[in-house]
Amino acid sequence: MNINYSAIMALAAILGLIVTMIIFLCESRRARFSLGIDLILRLDNYFNSVDFRKKRNEAATALLSGDLSSESQKVAVDDVLNFFETVGFLTRRGIIDFEVVWCFFFYYMHRYKLCTEEYIETCRKEDQTIWEDFIEVYERVKEVEKRECRVSGKGLSFSGDVKRKFIENEAIR
Repeated sequence: MNINYSAIMALAAILGLIVTMIIFLCESRRARFSLGIDLILRLDNYFNSVDFRKKRNEAATALLSGDLSSESQKVAVDDVLNFFETVGFLTRRGIIDFEVVWCFFFYYMHRYKLCTEEYIETCRKEDQTIWEDFIEVYERVKEVEKRECRVSGKGLSFSGDVKRKFIENEAIR
């Protein structure tokens, strides 16, 4: 029997390449997950920072007044919605996982979405793409909330009193 060592070496090289590719894929997934966790922690720190709490306070004050006619009031609300738009973009691109966003931001995302629905609709009449990623991720994360908390869509709606209480709390922070 004649052994073809060249064929055995070629097979070993191919097998080594396949193992290397599998290890590379596993490590890149792990690195992407680590990056996502690091990023969500940075976003959480920013969201709860003194500077952004001031913006949230200004947005809540504007929403409480019920009048978003001044530019400064619009900017305050826009800043909060733009934060969630950034979270939505990063989630849509697969950098942050939907369940991680649900864990860190659903409480605020849900309440700000409900409290700003009319404003969002008005702005989207002029520009249909504004806050597109926020709305998309909100709908997806809402599904996570329904699944994890076993609530229906009806269980996620709030009365005007609950919305007002949330906004009042944001305004005094």
